[in-house]
Amino acid sequence: MMILGIDLGTTNSLGVVYVDNKYMIIPNKHNELLTPSVIYFDEKNNSIVGKEAKDMQLIEPSAVACLFKRNMGKGKSIKIRNKEYLPEELSALIVKQLIDDAERFLNTSIDEVVISVPAYFNSYQRLATKKIGKILGIKVERLINEPSAAALACRSNNDETFIVLDFGGGTLDISVVDSFDNILSICSIAGDNNLGGSDFDKILVDKFFKDNNITITESNKEYNSILLQCEQIKKQIKKNSDVTQIISYKEKQFGFSISYREFCQQSFKIFEKIRYNISIAMRESGFEKEDIDKLILVGGTCLMPIVQDYLLDLLNIPLEMKDYIDEIVVCGLGTYIGIMQREDMVKNLVLTDICPFSLNTNTFNHQQTNNPYTSTLIKKNSVLPISKSNTYYTLNLGQDKINFDVNQGESIYANDNITLGQILVDVPINNVEYEAVELTYSYDINSLLSIEAKVISTGSIHYYEMREKGIEEVLDLDEKVREIKDKTRFYESREKWEHLKRRFNYILAGLNDCDKEELCNKFNIYEEKFRNKTTNIHINKSILIEFELMLDKYEEKYMESDIFNDSSLNKRGYLS
Repeated sequence: MMILGIDLGTTNSLGVVYVDNKYMIIPNKHNELLTPSVIYFDEKNNSIVGKEAKDMQLIEPSAVACLFKRNMGKGKSIKIRNKEYLPEELSALIVKQLIDDAERFLNTSIDEVVISVPAYFNSYQRLATKKIGKILGIKVERLINEPSAAALACRSNNDETFIVLDFGGGTLDISVVDSFDNILSICSIAGDNNLGGSDFDKILVDKFFKDNNITITESNKEYNSILLQCEQIKKQIKKNSDVTQIISYKEKQFGFSISYREFCQQSFKIFEKIRYNISIAMRESGFEKEDIDKLILVGGTCLMPIVQDYLLDLLNIPLEMKDYIDEIVVCGLGTYIGIMQREDMVKNLVLTDICPFSLNTNTFNHQQTNNPYTSTLIKKNSVLPISKSNTYYTLNLGQDKINFDVNQGESIYANDNITLGQILVDVPINNVEYEAVELTYSYDINSLLSIEAKVISTGSIHYYEMREKGIEEVLDLDEKVREIKDKTRFYESREKWEHLKRRFNYILAGLNDCDKEELCNKFNIYEEKFRNKTTNIHINKSILIEFELMLDKYEEKYMESDIFNDSSLNKRGYLS
């Protein structure tokens, strides 16, 4: 079975496989690794993808589609030659080209595709990306966040904490990553799906037209010509130097000059958005700036000197930028495929990813009845997969239905969050007691949502799932939800075990040699039990309870020592 990884970029896309214990980036028919994410449609609506399509931007821009990733999952169509295309349909043409290139190069068929997506893609954008598989008739089971893939590519053998800043042509993603042993833990995510290198291009284009008193529309052939010329100019703007270039427009030559300082001023809003998202990622990670070892730069926009200078001034930490900056995501994607295939060189690597948004529902606000509160079930940055439940009650006696808004976002007011859909749960008419529904949200490893609603009084259960047109009731989700619940309990037990281990080590430091040996022997017994029963959630739970009770006894026995008083332990985070 051959799995192809695809870095589906706003401006360029790449394909990768994992063979012979290493990843291999697939060259296209031009023997180039980067395929422009550009599509040209001829008069018969036949599509041409890549380099040739990009060349047609100068000749027939109205017949060319580009930068459509920004509208993925938003329901916005793009009209080309009187035909409407959704972004996922255009993306499918890019993916199809990469599959064809891979099959030609490898001389074998591709059975499955794994696609990287911006970490800040919401549920609709992820569903739209997975829809590519349906359009092409190929399995697209797994999505991986782009900065998570980049973290895999940039991992070292050292324990370290770092930021991955993925700044491409159309999106910005920031992740704080903690790397230790063979584990890469994504701690927090922030980003902007509508911020990228193309925004710098537009600043230069607008300046050119303003300086020369020219009015023009973005779909105009000449506009695209200027855009491509400005794309090259932005890479040359460096500190302490002015850039002067000749720009061709309507067969005339125009002088164009801009200083580093002026470009900085014009780009102020872009830098403010970068700073804002970095501050969110840092705050939510729980790390301080002093804890961060380096900042890893990913994506072609990071090649701009002005971007590197800004980040260095802002954070004052080492910047790490690989020579193959446009290929970092796809390299990590290749490693991830190796993990999926259980290849010897990478099978022991563990990547823990997180959900980019909080998932919540609405509850009644007695002070402002038209402005409901948010009740969060799954918090932003929770480790995936995860399943969380909460119980909700009817507002009135005799009520026969409960309407749940399914929302995504961080506001305390439900109306300020994004509504993904609604579910309406029938409950028995009860004039004596308030009926209750246990609502369960389950987020799978692709950050896609499944819902279970259980009516407490009758035991009836309804399942729902995110679909293209919203949230729909389905019949066959019980096994999927149960699996996510089990994995959630497993991860919670593993976190509890690590917590108790830290507590054990702290207690151990305050004991004499004889008691240390006794406690270590007991610990070894519990550790062996826990490891041997790691897949049995219920047995693990009882082992954890026994281990915690044993630690409690040691604390009680040696309570006279300052090291074991509650305030000391609480201060160090060892008491839950």
